[in-house]
Amino acid sequence: MNEEILFSPVKLSELGNLIEASVRKVFETTHPSKTESKVESDLLDIRQASEFLGLAVPTLYAKVSERKIPHSKQGKKLFFSREQLNAWVKSGQRKTVAQIETEANSFISRKRQLA
Repeated sequence: MNEEILFSPVKLSELGNLIEASVRKVFETTHPSKTESKVESDLLDIRQASEFLGLAVPTLYAKVSERKIPHSKQGKKLFFSREQLNAWVKSGQRKTVAQIETEANSFISRKRQLA
């Protein structure tokens, strides 16, 4: 038996809207928006932060208790922002000998100009 389904133009457009809405819902479920995934990937738990920084978990707990590392706390759970950890690491950056010499020469030049 050959069954054919016929749609009137109105019902066909309704079916199209239903299919489009269903596909959109499935896509949004399986592919979170970039802002959501960025926020999720930006937050690290203690284990992820330990791996990211290459520090032991107990070392991180010590830095948190001394308030030496940026973190957030919700209840008993610690969170770390990947961006803030990068900035924290960069803030401890040491200057090269060449950078120090350049700054020293610049300082000496300014002092001579003022004298």
